[in-house]
Parts: sequence; C-alpha cells; structure tokens
Amino acid sequence: MLEFLSLKFICVAGLALYLSIVAINNITDPATNLGLIIRMMQMEEIKQDPTMGNGLEWRALHSTFVPKASFYFIVVYQVVTAILLWRGAYFLLATIFGNATLPQAIAAANIGLGAFALIWIGFICGGLWFGYWMKMGPGQQTHMTLLILSMLAILIINLVPA
Repeated sequence: MLEFLSLKFICVAGLALYLSIVAINNITDPATNLGLIIRMMQMEEIKQDPTMGNGLEWRALHSTFVPKASFYFIVVYQVVTAILLWRGAYFLLATIFGNATLPQAIAAANIGLGAFALIWIGFICGGLWFGYWMKMGPGQQTHMTLLILSMLAILIINLVPA
C-alpha cells in the first residue's frame, strides 16, 4: 500500500512541479507565450499561406486585447491549478504518514488533476478554433501529450491497490 501511495504522490507532485515551472516561466518571461498567443489568435501564419486555412481567417482577432487578457487569465489559472496540485500532493503525503485519509487525498488530487486536464482541453479547443494545428503543430502535440498525461494521472490516482 505504501508503494502505491508513493507512486500517487510522485505523480501529483511531479505535475505540480511541472506546472509551477510553467507558471514561473510565464510570469518571468511573458513575451514568449504572449507572442505565440497573439500570433495564433491573429492567425498570422495562416494569413501568410495562400491556400491553407483561408476559410477560417474570418475567426482571426484584429486586436491584442483578447489575446493579452487570455494570457493573463491562463497564468492565473496555472498558478491556482499548481496550488491545487500541491494541495493534492500534500494530502497524499499526509496519507502516507497517517495524517489524512485516502478518500481526502484522492479527492484533493482529483480536483488538481481535473483543473490540470482542463487547461489542455482549453488550449486544444481554443487552438482548433484558430487553426493552430496547421501552422503550430508542436504546440498542439504538447497540449495533446499533456492531456494524455492528465488522463493517465487521473487513472493512477483513482486506482485502488489489490
């Protein structure tokens, strides 16, 4: 049982650390991802292509207000989600030491993991709206990979040892 709880803790704490670093990167270097979001929402790469995605160009935003607001919302959401993941990791660790119950720990971890998965679902759907799969494939691959990791982590957290 202890090994299984340790695996659950490592899984949630690892994702908490990952998202914490992502949030710190976005806070200390906002220009990088803000620039990507602006280019995606303005559909710059698609507009430059003479054939690909022309039927979607009406979705392009012409101001930077929505991309900037979206970026800042994302950063706040990442910070809150990282905190929720750290809370889930704490409860899993507390369960190992007998200071919390397994149902409490699983519930706390599930809240954090659900929020984590929602980020990537939002990025995939938002990116799909702006056709990012045509010109920003590595971003979409990253978001898909993180969504898959989210689902695997949720499965691990909710598995009951035999």
